[in-house]
Amino acid sequence: MSLLLALAFGGISTLTTSNTLTAFLIGLILYNLIQFLITIIPLKYPKWMSMSGSSDGLKILYLLRQ
Repeated sequence: MSLLLALAFGGISTLTTSNTLTAFLIGLILYNLIQFLITIIPLKYPKWMSMSGSSDGLKILYLLRQ
């Protein structure tokens, strides 16, 4: 979802003429890209922290290895 938001804000920022709005949208783009990159890092959580014990990135890695 954060990757889609970053792409959407990128498209909207090309249509605006206001420098303030463009700067704000670029900030939103960077925030969403960083959030996306952090969530795809494969991590193994301790048992007490999560029911599944693995992050979304680790689940995607397991799916790609199959």
